[in-house]
Amino acid sequence: MVPASYCAALILRNEDALAPTINFFLLPIQLLAGITLPLTLAPLWLQRIAFFNPFAHAVSAARALFVGEYYNSTVLGGYAAMICITLITFYCATRLLKKTHE
Repeated sequence: MVPASYCAALILRNEDALAPTINFFLLPIQLLAGITLPLTLAPLWLQRIAFFNPFAHAVSAARALFVGEYYNSTVLGGYAAMICITLITFYCATRLLKKTHE
């Protein structure tokens, strides 16, 4: 999430606009990831939407690791989702930093 925050900061260029923008996106992402409550308690339509949230896979992987399921496909999916998000946001942040320093 740090590279995504850097991207937002470079695009907005205003400290006063950064916090509300990040919070606007952060709360729905956290709720759709199942951080506060497990997604198994959510209605089916919300579970389907949450499937497209990569952080939901990371939370499921963390829960599987916590109970000792180290060789679970959920863990592999969580790692894959986080690696993809990290690479995409790192690439975007690097491009934005290069643009601002030209």
